[in-house]
Amino acid sequence: MEPLFTDGFEKPSARYFSLVKAEKDAGNPVIGAYCCFTPLEIFWAIDAAAVVLCGSSEAPIAAAEEDLPSSICPLIKSSYGFVKTDTCPFYKLADGIVCETTCDGKKKMFELIKDIKPTHVMELPIAAGGQDALNYWIVQVKKLIKWIEEKFDRKITKKMLNDAIKEANHRRSLLLQCYEYFKYPLPYISNTEMLSLYGFASYTKGEKVKNILTEVLGKLEARVESGETYGSIESPRILITGSPTIGPAEKVYKIIEESGGMIVVSEACSGIKPLLRPVEEGTNDPIRALAKRYFEMPCSIMMNNTRRLDELDYLIEEFKPNAVIEVVLSGCHTYNIESFIIKKQITEKHGLPYLKIETDYSNSDMEQIRTRVQALLEISKAD
Repeated sequence: MEPLFTDGFEKPSARYFSLVKAEKDAGNPVIGAYCCFTPLEIFWAIDAAAVVLCGSSEAPIAAAEEDLPSSICPLIKSSYGFVKTDTCPFYKLADGIVCETTCDGKKKMFELIKDIKPTHVMELPIAAGGQDALNYWIVQVKKLIKWIEEKFDRKITKKMLNDAIKEANHRRSLLLQCYEYFKYPLPYISNTEMLSLYGFASYTKGEKVKNILTEVLGKLEARVESGETYGSIESPRILITGSPTIGPAEKVYKIIEESGGMIVVSEACSGIKPLLRPVEEGTNDPIRALAKRYFEMPCSIMMNNTRRLDELDYLIEEFKPNAVIEVVLSGCHTYNIESFIIKKQITEKHGLPYLKIETDYSNSDMEQIRTRVQALLEISKAD
């Protein structure tokens, strides 16, 4: 099977770094963020490159635990450890940092790093709905625009925002077209390939990225024509939900596939979640359009988070999974608590097998996870 990428990069992070470095070398600012609540269109309006700074390695965790409790989320420890040890290449490239007050652990971590580089904090509302909460978030988006204008001495106009919105929507649509190839009885794209795409194309802009995605879509269509697929018809189709599953936590994906499962979609914010809602284009108030779209992100940190249930209903209908696996990072309390509601939705409304896996960035629990996954797959065999 012809690989989707022929540019010589073995890792998505290397491809991502090369794209961001090219922007930096061209004289464009680089702005880092930690969450998909941040409207990247605002970065792109001034031709800034976006980098996502969530830690995806176990290596800096030991250094982080010198300052942070060992019991908190490994993603937070990894993120902080990279900054503390000055070993994150993306953080080094960034000219400014945007932090989002999602979970309590991140909020307090941001207090420890806010003086290292120019940093702006976006304060998320607590409630997932209501005009008051949306209005509060609109103010936060306006504050972000003001900070970027002052920090980089560039005025952001309505036209610049509307142009960036249009480009971002187009890029999301190309990525969503790639997800369509999971919907066949046997997928024409693997989860590993989709992760590689998501690893750079969700956050980078420009013609080069669009050209790469267009080329990938052409190769996927060629696979359809030649009948080159992944998995077997007996492989249970798996939907992933829960915490961001990046770096070492991707061991769960590996175990699922090694055990005979077939991952057809990830609902997490490291998956399809940030792609599903386009921003309204061509409005006279692009700030409100941006705020509304990002405010509606179905994340567990929000109270009364029914949008996540609606999104899972949609993904189950579209991708036809035989089972759902929820991956919760240890110390990720909002997802861990909300898993009670998710399990009920999956098992009672949809009648699907459900498994929650709580894990961290170490490999010490791999065999335990493998045993549990294999048991789930055994009762989830595709018809």
